[in-house]
Amino acid sequence: SPVNMGHKSSILKSLQSAKKKGRTPVLSMHSGQEHVPMPSWDDVELARSLAKDFDYLYVGHHPHVAQGCEQIDKSYIAYSLGNFLFDDVYTELDSAKPLVEMSDENRIGIILEVDFIDGIFNVKRHAVNILNYDKVELVNKNHYLSELDEFFLINDEYRYKKNRTKFIDKYFFSRKS
Repeated sequence: SPVNMGHKSSILKSLQSAKKKGRTPVLSMHSGQEHVPMPSWDDVELARSLAKDFDYLYVGHHPHVAQGCEQIDKSYIAYSLGNFLFDDVYTELDSAKPLVEMSDENRIGIILEVDFIDGIFNVKRHAVNILNYDKVELVNKNHYLSELDEFFLINDEYRYKKNRTKFIDKYFFSRKS
């Protein structure tokens, strides 16, 4: 389906069109703040709102860290699968020391194993650890993934944003030299 700017009506129209053509309704969403393990409240509201109107699979990417997943009715929402393409960043000036170094959170990614049977998404998550630019390993990070999912138990916008702000602050303070 065509690219849209995140407007619910155009996304819904694209999902409905895909379903009419016999395709599995999947939304790949490029959104979220980099290095923050919680999606924005706007992203959560959009994904949940779409799930109330339509059964679909939401696959998010962009933040370079894994974010939680949730099941809403028959929809499955994975806000961010994490980091699969970017390793430490080096420059020609100093190839011994990375300009940007991956954190432990950046090294965790999620692989979704999805079956779509009779209109229902059956999803298994597999956590992977990125060792370097060409190697990943399956790891048991179920406790970490469960912690990310717990954010979605907060249904109050104010409390959610307050919790998210703590992660944003932690990230920025960790990057100070």
